[in-house]
Amino acid sequence: MASTYTTNFGIEEMASGDQAGAWGTTTNFNFDIMDRIASYKSVTISATSHTLTVREASPDTGTSNVQDGMFRVIKFADGGDIGGNCTVTVAPNTTTAWFIFENALSASRTIDISQGSGANVTIQNGKNVAVYCDGAGAGAAVANALSDLQIATLECTGAAALDGNATVGGTLGVTGATTLSSTLGVTSGTTLSSTLAVTSTITGSAGATLAKEDSGTNTVLTPLTLQRTSSATPAAGIGTGLAFVTETTAGNNETGVTLNAVTTDISAASEDFDLTFNLMAAGAAVAEKMRLESTGNLGIGVADPSVQLHIAKSSIADIGTLTSATTITPDFAANQNFTVTLAHNAELANPSNVVAGQTGSIFVVQDGTGSRTMSYGTSWEFPAGTAPTLTTTAAALDRIDYIVRSATSIQAVATLAYA
Repeated sequence: MASTYTTNFGIEEMASGDQAGAWGTTTNFNFDIMDRIASYKSVTISATSHTLTVREASPDTGTSNVQDGMFRVIKFADGGDIGGNCTVTVAPNTTTAWFIFENALSASRTIDISQGSGANVTIQNGKNVAVYCDGAGAGAAVANALSDLQIATLECTGAAALDGNATVGGTLGVTGATTLSSTLGVTSGTTLSSTLAVTSTITGSAGATLAKEDSGTNTVLTPLTLQRTSSATPAAGIGTGLAFVTETTAGNNETGVTLNAVTTDISAASEDFDLTFNLMAAGAAVAEKMRLESTGNLGIGVADPSVQLHIAKSSIADIGTLTSATTITPDFAANQNFTVTLAHNAELANPSNVVAGQTGSIFVVQDGTGSRTMSYGTSWEFPAGTAPTLTTTAAALDRIDYIVRSATSIQAVATLAYA
């Protein structure tokens, strides 16, 4: 009776009476096979396609069964750039084997591990994967053995790169650099003690809090740093932005606001940055509404403000209402314009919260009785040192305009009898 061979690795199973006088040699071949199953090898790739043979389809001698594909840990290397990405086909397509592969090809080439027309596994350059083959013949598939990995704890002491979605149901503690090129979904607390680089999305079902602590008590920390780099040559206008996106209708996410830090001068040691505030209006793309220049000039509706505050249209200061009493004390921190309807002979006392440079107006209206008079606190100063005498007819309207020269000097002028 002839020998038979195991399905995956071709270990010879000798029949009774077979291999007379050669059992020792055959047994040693089988030991060679088993030795490879527990070992590592570097395999050289010289083209964009490569066959990794686990066993011959019809082995007939022990030596024909000793193949590269019998090693469980394999590093793919080359002697120079092979000119493209590589497809490694595991043969035969009936093999149900597992492997740990390392992609050590030059020129950043990727490797597709295939066994048939089914799914493949792509190994990024410089990365390692654990895979298994389902051995389903022409439609055989290769699967990532660590897909949907469930582990109790994970400590990453070096760099970690996440190219797919990551959902964290507990606390994510990062002590080294971590790069995300897709989505990080955080459903609980996340602690970062080093760098988290995100090239796509962070989602949080309960919001995200970035915290940073040191021993300082009077310094500014930056828990969130947005960094922009370029693979080309930077030029004036390059910048970094922060976008605020909201779902306005089902499945429709709109960028409603962006804050952009924009360079206006990129000269070494002379860089200038402006901060722009950009808003969506009437469904149009966000557009600049306000700009704070590196000079300190603020433009509202003005892209290049020429003074400290430069507005394109107009400004309004509300008119606060004062209550009639024998003593009326305006609060200059509450309003700059006021109106009061006199129901008393009153003193316009020295205002509170007076700051030099404030300006405004006070409208003084006589009630239906009229004949109300007004005196003034010591800070109020009028031309020629003469306080005005208000119009006293019922419902009369006078206006007092003022500018604050100092905390104890409010220069004013009255315009009488508007009504």
